[in-house]
Amino acid sequence: MEKFRVGTVTAHRRTETASWSLYWRIDGTRYRRTINTPDKLIAEEVAEAVWRAVQSRDFAAAEDALQAPFTAQLNFGNLLDAFEAECPASLGSYTPQAGQSHTLQDITVGYDGWQTRTWRGNKAIRRRLRAEWGSLPIHSITSRKVARFLSDQEQISSASTRNHYLTTLSTIFKWAEQYRLLKEIPTREIRRKRCVEQVPEALTQEEIKALLKQLTDTEQRVVVFLQDTGLRISELTELRWQDVDLEHKLIIIRNNKGTGYFRSIPLTQRATEVLVTHGDNTGREDLVGLYAKSERYLRERLKLASARAKIRHVYPHILRHTFATGLVDEGVPLETIQKLLGHKGINMTLRYAKKRGKGLKGAIDKLGR
Repeated sequence: MEKFRVGTVTAHRRTETASWSLYWRIDGTRYRRTINTPDKLIAEEVAEAVWRAVQSRDFAAAEDALQAPFTAQLNFGNLLDAFEAECPASLGSYTPQAGQSHTLQDITVGYDGWQTRTWRGNKAIRRRLRAEWGSLPIHSITSRKVARFLSDQEQISSASTRNHYLTTLSTIFKWAEQYRLLKEIPTREIRRKRCVEQVPEALTQEEIKALLKQLTDTEQRVVVFLQDTGLRISELTELRWQDVDLEHKLIIIRNNKGTGYFRSIPLTQRATEVLVTHGDNTGREDLVGLYAKSERYLRERLKLASARAKIRHVYPHILRHTFATGLVDEGVPLETIQKLLGHKGINMTLRYAKKRGKGLKGAIDKLGR
């Protein structure tokens, strides 16, 4: 066993290839940490930094000293692994005592900074970030580098896409700062950009008919149900039989987009028939399970079907737009449409009225007066 001492900090390792363990006391409490390196020079540097912290009775500084050699080696890919908690990265095998600090694995398993649907939704963004920055040391990711990357995304796609990347990066970096893996957040001074408002597009009845001809019976029922209820696809997959009232033709959507609120939606005759035909055949808790496969699979099926039908690209959310636009065309008050869609504010609902307004203006312009 090899040992050395710096002040009251003792270090030892069992073999030349083993990691070093450090021992010290602060205010009578004994601490032990293992640093994941057999390098004696690094161990000596860490021991000296810990000794300085011990002298000032600063526990946080001692922990920072232990982290330093590993955060310096940490790249963005490692950080993302740890954040996603799928393949937790190792920043050293030391195991802090409960209530004092945490390992990355402890931290990431309990992290709930995003809702599940948001986590799934930005998976492609995280995959792109890994491809772009995976091998970069985290200390080399500066505000300028982030700003340049976001600018590229805006040029390639849109300001909205840029904002999605910014939100994802900010969440990851804030998480890293919380556990002292970063000293500064490179996105802190970068602001979101105002997006040009996009008016939602709706499908025509002819397009819907052409689409349905290219789908299976199950997929047809899903399209009809989404078109007649305006549900988000995530709300459809989470719908439970206890929230379905076939007698009064009504469904309840709970925890509307993570807000904690619920809304009720009357069912059309077609939507009611879809549920009656489907029945409770999931065998999984109380889930209605109208569509048991993933949202991604449905997207692919709708994309393929719309191509075969020779109509524009169809995706699940356009059926929600079609539902809302149909209500506006029927003269339903915007406040009612807002409640049916579960919009938190009226501004989101106003987009559909603006779309209808453009059509009315076009009709007046044809008068030529």
